Amino acid sequence: MTDLLENGDVEASHCAASLPGAAASEARWSVWRAFWAAGLGPATTARHLAHAGLLKAFAVHAASVILLVFGATVVAAAVSEDSTWVEIWDDIFRDMFGLGVFAATIEAGTLVLALLLVPWGAREEKLQTSLRWSMRTVWQQSMHVAVASLALHVLVSFWERFLWKPWYAAYTPALNSGVLNWSARPWYVRHADECAGYVGVLLYAWVLWGLLRAVGSRPLAAPADATPACQLCGYNLTGAATEGACPECGESVAASIMPDSRPGVLWERRGALSRRQAWWQTAWQAIRTPRQFGRQMQVYSPPAAYRQFLLPSMVGGALIGMVGVLACYAGLLQSGRVGSMSYEVLDDLLWLVLPVAATACGISILTTSLFFAGTVGAIMSLANRRNLLPLAMRCAAYTSGFLLLWMAANVLPAFIYGLAPGTRLFQTLAAMLQADEDDVVLLLWGVFNLFWLAAYVRKLHAMIQGARFATR
Repeated sequence: MTDLLENGDVEASHCAASLPGAAASEARWSVWRAFWAAGLGPATTARHLAHAGLLKAFAVHAASVILLVFGATVVAAAVSEDSTWVEIWDDIFRDMFGLGVFAATIEAGTLVLALLLVPWGAREEKLQTSLRWSMRTVWQQSMHVAVASLALHVLVSFWERFLWKPWYAAYTPALNSGVLNWSARPWYVRHADECAGYVGVLLYAWVLWGLLRAVGSRPLAAPADATPACQLCGYNLTGAATEGACPECGESVAASIMPDSRPGVLWERRGALSRRQAWWQTAWQAIRTPRQFGRQMQVYSPPAAYRQFLLPSMVGGALIGMVGVLACYAGLLQSGRVGSMSYEVLDDLLWLVLPVAATACGISILTTSLFFAGTVGAIMSLANRRNLLPLAMRCAAYTSGFLLLWMAANVLPAFIYGLAPGTRLFQTLAAMLQADEDDVVLLLWGVFNLFWLAAYVRKLHAMIQGARFATR
């Protein structure tokens, strides 16, 4: 970490200048403009601040966290009937251990987020350069995160102080006597958690959009002097006759160096096909023949294409997540573990559980793609002595169709999870293993998903293998 901080400015300049038409040609902004510009134009801000080193980016991050804490204490004092913000600050600094844990949690979360986003903005460079870019950009976006967090804190605090407490005080006698039932309560009381959740999702979707835009804002250009190489083994084919074969592996030279040797995936050259047809056919080809799919991929095509491919996958994941929740509820009802579907249960299901499941499953498609692109890509980069993270990110995006298939395969286990405890089969297994029936179901579910995980990693690895020697 010390090395990253000491060499931040040098590495930032190298990173900006190493790409044709890169951020080196952008006008340089003061790093403090990130305070107001990061949330409005994250990609533009990241390009104009590409010259800033890690120390300056961390200064923006630290100042943003301090302003967030100060703003949160002012809001807490505004809604409190007992404490001023000075007293709240005094209490904070009295608990130095708690303050240290809070700071460590913030920094650990920021580091994890930066590591997760590394493949999204990686380019043909050293691995540490990709890491520095991600870390610096996430730090520069800290004010964006702080504004969203403070806005949610303001909403929840003022709602509780000026809506919930007055209503509860006025209706306490009716609640205690049982005269006022659930359906008769005001909508903002019945759906308080849902409203806060929806606003939180919108605010952090704005944050996620900004982070992805900023980290992924770097230009991409194919090397002008790329050495012709065998697309199967990477052997240098300079001067080789097109009708010949690779001396190393026997692959046809024409299949490696001719203009049509790497045509690009169907999604990027769909022509008359609709986006829906192109998405389905591309996803199925990536699932069925990942290595051949990698042989077709052009790794220097604009990154917008594979990023757009992820969006339908995220929407599909959200829909499957809702189906899975409904399947689990159906199993619970069938098993009798949940009684009748009361108004309160149905209300929570429709307005809280389903939206939360949809959001979580949709985001999980993106985070899983980022995580395995970074993990598998880093391991293969070290083995090949070349930064394969940008290629791994493309492959992970096009493999997201398999993630949908994996998610859909869990709908039936979700129903079984709701239904299973109490059935004879799982009672017998629980007795044999001397475990709780729910734990047995979860164990079997984990084993089931291990096979899917192994298949996913294998397909991603095969696709990267097929594309790792691409020169266009």
